[in-house]
Amino acid sequence: MSPRLPLALATTLLLAGCGSSEKPAAAATATAAAPATTRTATVAIKSFKYQPATAHVRAGGQVTFVNSDSAGHTATFTAGPSKLDTDRLDRGDRARLTFPKAGRYAYVCAFHAFMKGEVVVDD
Repeated sequence: MSPRLPLALATTLLLAGCGSSEKPAAAATATAAAPATTRTATVAIKSFKYQPATAHVRAGGQVTFVNSDSAGHTATFTAGPSKLDTDRLDRGDRARLTFPKAGRYAYVCAFHAFMKGEVVVDD
């Protein structure tokens, strides 16, 4: 038997054991795509962006907005079952809003209209 044959056989067996399976990859993708809906979430305001841009909570849940920028910002809700507003948040300020009804709540910064975010509220 050639000394290379056991090495080639071992390599073939290792590669065969590492074959791809669509099921685990699909399951991982499905898990990553469905965000966990909780009672509370935090949205950081940094570098003129809401982070995360989309927050998820259950009905009756709360979202806390925290401004880390040197400029003042708001989270002024423009769409959704209820009109909400944090009012002006200066650096270090925070505001907590409660979302009583399921729905999608879109918001912008009243001072910087290019800043956009959304709160998704599930039952």
